[in-house]
Amino acid sequence: MAEVPRDGATIGELMLRGNTVMKGYLKNPTATAAAFRGGWLHTGDLAVRHPDGYVEVKDRSKDIIISGGENISSLEVEEVPLSTSRRCWRPRSSRGPTTNGAKRPAPS
Repeated sequence: MAEVPRDGATIGELMLRGNTVMKGYLKNPTATAAAFRGGWLHTGDLAVRHPDGYVEVKDRSKDIIISGGENISSLEVEEVPLSTSRRCWRPRSSRGPTTNGAKRPAPS
C-alpha cells in the first residue's frame, strides 16, 4: 500500500482507520478479514487527493468494466452521453405528430 500524490488526478482506493470505523461484519470473519487488509478498512471507493487535503470520490472499484484487456471506469462511460450532441439522445417520439394531430417543431 502506497499513498497517492496530492495532485487531484492520481486515483487510488479510499482506505480508513480510526476509532469510529466499524469493527467488522457481524458473524462473518471472512468478510471482515477481506475488508480490513493491512489494518485498514478498504472501502472499495476510488478517489483522488487534492493539494488542499480534500478527497474526491470518483468511482467504485466494483464498477470497473474490463473490455479488451483495459480497465474502464463506469464514470467514463456515463460521461460520454453528456459530451455528445443533445440531438443524438432525443427520443424518437419528439419528431412525430402530437396526439391531437398537430405537428411538432423540427428539432434544433
